[in-house]
Amino acid sequence: HAALKRAGIPLARPSTTMFMVPDDDAEKERRAARHLNQRLAAIEGMSLFEHLTGDEHKFLADHLRYAPFTAGETVTREGAVAHWLYILREGKARICVSVDGIMKTINNLEAPDFFGEMGMMTGEPRSASVLAITDVECFRLDKAGFQKIITERPEIAAKISETLASRRVDLIAMREGLDAEAKIARQKSEQERILARIQSF
Repeated sequence: HAALKRAGIPLARPSTTMFMVPDDDAEKERRAARHLNQRLAAIEGMSLFEHLTGDEHKFLADHLRYAPFTAGETVTREGAVAHWLYILREGKARICVSVDGIMKTINNLEAPDFFGEMGMMTGEPRSASVLAITDVECFRLDKAGFQKIITERPEIAAKISETLASRRVDLIAMREGLDAEAKIARQKSEQERILARIQSF
């Protein structure tokens, strides 16, 4: 059912059911405003976008796509190439990586949160898998929706790279067994590398 929703395919309704809903212009405007407010609320709750203006939030909101998943579904898979990030609006998810063929949990996410940002910002393959622990509601943002803002305000890329580097170093620390001192040293180099990839991508 969640996959059908993501594809925009409704379930067939019984022929004996009748739905009576207002469908005038006023109702359409109310529905559009309600959906926009939901998308704006999702964006405004994200630390990743805290440096953006109100107009930039609205611009991003117009590029969000609703993406629900059921408990147990794989939302993103390690190694996959996908140029979008997910905003977790409701529910819980688990971030896992494969270490010597064994899936290990890096972190648990609980709404509001986000994941998959490296794919959208740099074009790199997914560095981890994300599994839905509960039924989750997400919004998906693609590269095209964010590219205009980064192009017009390149200083934002530097601020965002700090957040991305912190998450990236946590994954590297799990795979390579880095201690706290090594993580701090790795943070700066990862931030510089990610910023360069964002600007290039």
